[in-house]
Amino acid sequence: MPRAAVFPALLGGGGAGYSADSEAKDRARVLLFGDGFTCRFAEARVCSYGEALAQALGTSAEIWACGYIGLEAGALVDSMDDDEVSDEADNTGKGLRCLLQVERFDIVIIQAGFHDLAHGHTTPAGVSVAVQCLHTICHSKGVRTVALTIPPSHVLSQSAKHQARWEEVNNRLKSWVQNTGCHEGVATFIDVAEMLPGEAEGHHFDSQSEKQLGAALAPLLLPVLQSRDSIARLPNCAGGPMPQLLEVPRVASVEGDPSEARRRLRMLFYGDSLTAGYHASGCLFAPYAEAFGRSSCLGPPCELWVCGLSGLTAVQLASKAGAAKIRDAVLRHGPGIRRLLEEHGPFDLTFIMLGTNDLSRFEASQIAQAIKNIHHECHKAGSATVALSVPPSGALLRFEDLVECRQDVNEELQAYAKQQWMVTYVETGDLLPFSRDSEHWEPDGLHFSRRGSQALGEGLAKLLAPELASLRSSRLW
Repeated sequence: MPRAAVFPALLGGGGAGYSADSEAKDRARVLLFGDGFTCRFAEARVCSYGEALAQALGTSAEIWACGYIGLEAGALVDSMDDDEVSDEADNTGKGLRCLLQVERFDIVIIQAGFHDLAHGHTTPAGVSVAVQCLHTICHSKGVRTVALTIPPSHVLSQSAKHQARWEEVNNRLKSWVQNTGCHEGVATFIDVAEMLPGEAEGHHFDSQSEKQLGAALAPLLLPVLQSRDSIARLPNCAGGPMPQLLEVPRVASVEGDPSEARRRLRMLFYGDSLTAGYHASGCLFAPYAEAFGRSSCLGPPCELWVCGLSGLTAVQLASKAGAAKIRDAVLRHGPGIRRLLEEHGPFDLTFIMLGTNDLSRFEASQIAQAIKNIHHECHKAGSATVALSVPPSGALLRFEDLVECRQDVNEELQAYAKQQWMVTYVETGDLLPFSRDSEHWEPDGLHFSRRGSQALGEGLAKLLAPELASLRSSRLW
């Protein structure tokens, strides 16, 4: 008799709805993904609300379940590419992205975050960001999702603090779905508390609650399955050599217009992991350049290139300006700035954001000089530059010496920009201030979340729109 499950598990008992007949290809394949509330292993079988869901949907769908007992949403994100994931009950399966690479699913129902709240060491903003990442993993594969709230539980309601955190996370998820997620691939948001009369006693539903939830979900899910709407895959810049040319939506009115083509600006975004858009522990990338390029403030299309080398310092990059290949902390690689300009230039404008990785290793004067040297390489190649200040971060709240070092570096960069007509200084912290309660930051307090990179890119486009218009018309900064 088996003592643990191997995920994903096919629910519905292998009945008529799941035979390998000619109609199988027409059935929607649904994956339930999350923690112990998604499914549990009891009486030598997988128990889940998916069983009642499968019964209610009949032959219209195949329901598969993958629920890792005891794993936080953050851990589910970190293990997305793992070929084998184990939970506290010795159940095993694949990470979410690994699973989507080997199996076809039309929709994924995601319910996660309970254990993050129960353990109490992640902020509500951090829990929400992690759950959003699970949805983004699916959207990047072109798979739609359904967002289920973290269910009510006696474990959380015992403490007023835990109860308030539970409400905040669910409200954040609802807001994200309504304002952003619905445009990226979230088909619907479902509040589990409205479907169940009481609270779960522990870390999973009892059999009665599973039946109630599955039956209640079916009529809400059926229209989603019947629509079979496709979504555009969210861009993900992970993998491959840099610099990478971003795909930016074209403006129909300028298609085929030679004069507009001649005035199209070529821009480079150079830096470390913050430029690369590193998030989800380096498994996903969302450069701020993407949101910058999509902004309506820019006018005609631009050609945008990104080279973000995670873990590299400004001092290292300045010393390797002529290198053909620099390998970074997540095994991506790109050239030094001088080599890049020679092989992919000329660029009208280069955005440079560096220094975060230097603060604990070098003196402020060394950091600032290295960044200025990189700007100088661009100027020699005919490119004007934007000096983005060393951004704020959670690390600055813990180490006073880093606060002083960052301030000194940024003051020197600002003074440099005033002396150089080819340089524009931007205070990054004004566009993206740090807060532990903000969903613009990853739980590590160091990297921007996907939403944070979007906010920075949009803010930069709006801030620099007048200068970009001038640059476009005159080719002079």
